[in-house]
Amino acid sequence: MGKTPSCSPVFDDDGCVDASGVIIGTYLHGLFENESLTKSLLSYACKRKGIEYAADIKNKDPYEDLAHIVESSLDMRKLMSLLENE
Repeated sequence: MGKTPSCSPVFDDDGCVDASGVIIGTYLHGLFENESLTKSLLSYACKRKGIEYAADIKNKDPYEDLAHIVESSLDMRKLMSLLENE
């Protein structure tokens, strides 16, 4: 069990969203199993970053889709290098 800092709730009384609307946390398990919600969150994130959202999701597993987006958006070599040096 985590502790949610005082902030605006995301869903009813669950989770937290920061003032900018960029950082969202929730205790809802299986959240990304809902394809509509996953697409909405990714679309929102892309809009905030000023990039086009590619709506053609290649995989049926939303975790794989999210992993692909994260891997293609980050310098994974640099990230792994930082993790290995910890």
